[in-house]
Amino acid sequence: MLNNWYKSTLFISSFCFCFGSAQAANETPEPNLKYEFALQVGTEALHEVKMTLKDEQPADITYYDEKNRPIYRVVINVDYEQSIKRGKESTIKHSIQKYENNDWVELFSPEMTYLVGLPGKLEIYNEEMVRMSLSGELAIADSTHL
Repeated sequence: MLNNWYKSTLFISSFCFCFGSAQAANETPEPNLKYEFALQVGTEALHEVKMTLKDEQPADITYYDEKNRPIYRVVINVDYEQSIKRGKESTIKHSIQKYENNDWVELFSPEMTYLVGLPGKLEIYNEEMVRMSLSGELAIADSTHL
């Protein structure tokens, strides 16, 4: 009797596996987070960036001066799964860094929560009274519109 139960379990498991594979072929494409932001440090207005964030992978954007030397870097991370589930808001973690003495020094690391489709802006001053501002906007689009 035990051998027959074991064979039945294997058959049912195989059936479920095949059923799951057939279902996966009909899934709709997952939406992606489209993020636009601009960074300004002091009087330097750096170029606006438009990007698509996927699969909780951090993004790394480096700004260069006219002599092709790195000056600023922005590292971005987002909780992709939670953002898509909520659909109306998303928290994006930034690390704004400056290149000094052959090393990256973090200037500030804001976490900004955006409502989809509404722009947001953060402005702070450091100890030397240098203004740093970060403004951006988040949108959700499916992968067929990238």
